[in-house]
Amino acid sequence: MGSVEGGFAGVIPPQSDGVVVEYQVRAEVSDGMTITFPDNPADPWYERYFGPVTPIYCTGFENADELDGWTPFNEWAFGAPLGAGGDPGAAYEGAAVAGVDLGDMEDGLYDPTRVSRLRSPVIDVSGHDKVRLQFWRWLTVEDREFDSARIEVNGAIAWQNASKGLSPEQNNLHHIDREWVFRDIDITPGVKDGKVELTFILSADAGLDFGGWNLDSLCLVGAEAPPAPVCGDGNLDLGEQCDDGNTEPGDGCDPSCVIEGETTGGVGTTGGSTTGDGTTGDGSATTGAMIDDEAGGCACAAGDSDRGGALFGFALLCLAGIGRRRRRP
Repeated sequence: MGSVEGGFAGVIPPQSDGVVVEYQVRAEVSDGMTITFPDNPADPWYERYFGPVTPIYCTGFENADELDGWTPFNEWAFGAPLGAGGDPGAAYEGAAVAGVDLGDMEDGLYDPTRVSRLRSPVIDVSGHDKVRLQFWRWLTVEDREFDSARIEVNGAIAWQNASKGLSPEQNNLHHIDREWVFRDIDITPGVKDGKVELTFILSADAGLDFGGWNLDSLCLVGAEAPPAPVCGDGNLDLGEQCDDGNTEPGDGCDPSCVIEGETTGGVGTTGGSTTGDGTTGDGSATTGAMIDDEAGGCACAAGDSDRGGALFGFALLCLAGIGRRRRRP
């Protein structure tokens, strides 16, 4: 970490293709208090995808061409967010977003006992080994036990907000974004016949209401399957504890890319653990394998608070205080 004009900056180490690094920023302020970003216990990690991608379809919801084929139901709308009800005061990029109750003549809160959907056009994603959904999100919603925010891919759940359930009843895990956050989801399992239809859903009960979904800078991208790890190539791949660029013993990293002298397995990461099941945080939002609905890159921005900038007068530019990485199946 080093100082830069207006704040501090850190660097995420190079990663293998296909890896999603999840990281947090922890700042100690003058009174000794430690503050963690993102400030959202329901989804407590920033994300950054490593590896080349090919844009398949992108929209910023800015004009008629970018809205072509999108169908809003009930409270979904396109336009400038007004900062009401916990919504952002500005788009992440440009002027417009897709969101639930953007606040024009309203309070910005989604209505109780209502289901609102935003459906994408059917998008041809054929010819790609992997298909990923990448977008910027500002979401505020009650614990999933009461209100559900989810993303469906061809009718299967690809992501949903977190829940602690009813016990203890007063310790709910509400999802409250306080900044624009980048999200990357491998939606390959949901692709059907080379086609993708996305649906963003908000289902509310009769009780507590929040601001709901806000989406911006959404892309479907194609990614080639990453090559199998090669011990001795100098790249620290998933499943390797070390890789010093050779397979010679006696130099601290043995020929199988295990730290010499270690007796337990594991994956070398910086400051955290590696997950492969797509579940992040304690009780946090779930993503990864598609769920049948019937059954059931740096993302650290500096600037004004509406774009998730520093809240205490300093910039935090990709400062990887605590990190972990995951490779989705």
